[in-house]
Amino acid sequence: MKNDENRLIHEKSPYLLQHAHNPVDWYPWSEEAFRRAKDENKLVFLSIGYSTCHWCHVMEHESFEDRDVADAMNRNFICIKVDREERPDIDNFYMTASQILTGSGGWPLNVIATPDRKPIFAMTYIPRNSRGEQMGIIDLSNAIGELWKEKSADLSRRADDLVSKLEMAVAAKPGNMMDERFLKDAFTELKDNFDPMNGGFGSSPKFPTPHYLLFLMRYYSRYGDDSALHMVEKTIEKINLGGIHDHVGGGFHRYSTDAGWFLPHFEKMLYDQGMLMMVFSELHHITGKKIYSDMIEELFIFLTREMHGASGGFYSAIDADSEGVEGKFYTWSYQEIIAVLGQEDGKFFLETFNANQQGNYHDESTGRSTGRNILYLDKGTAEIAAGSGTGTDAFAARIAACRKKLFDYREKRTRPHTDDKILTGLNGIMISALSLGYRETGNDKLLNLAKETADFILGKMDAGEGRLFHTYREDSPAIEGFIDDYAYLIEGLIDLYQASFESKYLERASLLNESALKEFFDEKDFGFFFTARYRNEVGGRRKEWYDGAIPSGNSVQILNLLRLSNMTENEKLRDIAVKSLDSLYDTVAKAPVFHLYLMCALDFAIGPTTEVKIICGKDGVAEQMIKIAREKYNPRMTIVAADETGNEFYAKFLKEFSPKADGMTRAFVCKNYRCLPETSTAKEFRKQVSNA
Repeated sequence: MKNDENRLIHEKSPYLLQHAHNPVDWYPWSEEAFRRAKDENKLVFLSIGYSTCHWCHVMEHESFEDRDVADAMNRNFICIKVDREERPDIDNFYMTASQILTGSGGWPLNVIATPDRKPIFAMTYIPRNSRGEQMGIIDLSNAIGELWKEKSADLSRRADDLVSKLEMAVAAKPGNMMDERFLKDAFTELKDNFDPMNGGFGSSPKFPTPHYLLFLMRYYSRYGDDSALHMVEKTIEKINLGGIHDHVGGGFHRYSTDAGWFLPHFEKMLYDQGMLMMVFSELHHITGKKIYSDMIEELFIFLTREMHGASGGFYSAIDADSEGVEGKFYTWSYQEIIAVLGQEDGKFFLETFNANQQGNYHDESTGRSTGRNILYLDKGTAEIAAGSGTGTDAFAARIAACRKKLFDYREKRTRPHTDDKILTGLNGIMISALSLGYRETGNDKLLNLAKETADFILGKMDAGEGRLFHTYREDSPAIEGFIDDYAYLIEGLIDLYQASFESKYLERASLLNESALKEFFDEKDFGFFFTARYRNEVGGRRKEWYDGAIPSGNSVQILNLLRLSNMTENEKLRDIAVKSLDSLYDTVAKAPVFHLYLMCALDFAIGPTTEVKIICGKDGVAEQMIKIAREKYNPRMTIVAADETGNEFYAKFLKEFSPKADGMTRAFVCKNYRCLPETSTAKEFRKQVSNA
């Protein structure tokens, strides 16, 4: 290594490489690092973050690039850097520890741990210098280093006590989960926390939380409660109008620091884009409103332009910062807009998007004006057009022309960093999103990209013996997969099958499901461990049930089991899913709102479900039947459309498989496994689906 390099220089993670030239003597997570900590009897300073995290950048520039800070850290600790996206197992364990120790968590997550990896203290952002009662990192390093020398036995006992609490936090009492009261309790809590003015839930900060909205649409489907659908539409309306939406280039920022969706943290996460596309798709299915199909198309354009790899797969995230300044790429001065658009169009655009000469963007920490503007709308463009006396089409065309000019100008700026890791689980989300988006828009480009992404991931992330890799960068896969990778990819393949009806995708979903059961399933207490049975590195094997920024792998996988059970006529899968749900009775009863994607699975498990099986003939009726089956929003419906291309696969589970000799299509509509008489006409099929 060169003098200005540390051990991170040999890593693939963009986040670790960002720190490869720090004077801090960083190690990647490794046996070597912990062995040295034991040999030198030093505590470990474990710093966890990700490459597009704004406060991670702030802490690096203030502290980790500073020689005095580095000297204090290197003297007192063995320092380890972890990319939370690369090693979510490590992040999950220490984040849970942080929540027990401090009642909160976030990134950067900085943990002081013993040489045997047990956490003692946890902090998020640490300033360079002490501020009042808050210790700066130099003083903190020296104080903890001295404390370890003087009271290592006490600190070790503290660590042991914390690990015991972590083990207790995993335990749950089983019970009967097949009860709609859990759905109603979750809905009531969401309704109580709904912001009727701004949409979303709670005050600030506000995250898009698409899985909340997916649950509410299932609740609407089950009970016909218009308030559930209203909460979804209001939230999406306000997100779409707000500063959290990039009105020039498309896509959505990670979260809003205020209740009104105006001031975002500017990073763009792949999972938000994918799950929001799923919400837009389901909203379009329910309402038929064109605005939602337009939102799908706009988001698709952004994703293919800025987050899709040239050789395949989607990248993880785009940074908030450029040129060391958060939001610089996305914000505008008054003068810039006038210069790009001219006086007439410039003033029209400034007024429409609430920008002004002083700037509406104030620094979050200091409250000082930056002199720049975040673009946002008070109301929809159709409403603005009506108020101005301008025709809607003419108004929209003028806005589009202005946006195009501003986009072209903005492309000349220094772009924020893109984390070009390709993660299996997040690409599974994108396969689902594109598949659902295709079904609503009919745009073949979405379906083709869903197929390309699935084929890329299935090819590049194949670890052999039915296993998956977790991450891919620079033509190289690494780190064997976690339950989230399997669960999201299986879900994506199921959704892709139900968009394309190409049997290979359902077959691969079934095979991956077998691998997930083999490697992750807890046969004693049910549910799925986060890590595979051959990995037991951090704090023992744990299960993650709570939904975070995205649903837990357990929630997704339980829903996968239920869907695959119906599609492949395998009741054993349903039994596993129901027992896994029951194993969470006590945990869910305390806080159903923290398990909303699990509530989506529970909604499916309680039923009634509709199983549609179509044996495609040569009469063209199958296509009509598929279209009819999809007309009504029914998240508890599965469709299998078997044609000759997958006959060997279908024959394994479809008792009815074999087209009629006369070439006519045969269809079976079942409700909770009880089937109506076979039909071969679209008219009769429509009646059966309507009554199912």
